Amino acid sequence: MAESMNIEEMEIPDDAIERIARCLLPALQAFFESDEGKGEFARWLAQREPLNNPAA
Repeated sequence: MAESMNIEEMEIPDDAIERIARCLLPALQAFFESDEGKGEFARWLAQREPLNNPAA
């Protein structure tokens, strides 16, 4: 039987995380600068608003 891995116990080297981030950053920046990305971000903020202001 194969052992299951717990992702929380994985140790990923910092340089590997940095390389992945450098690959993803241009695509993420392009998305959030686009009209679609700005709209998605605005919807996400609107969904979070009740969580940030529970007394309102």
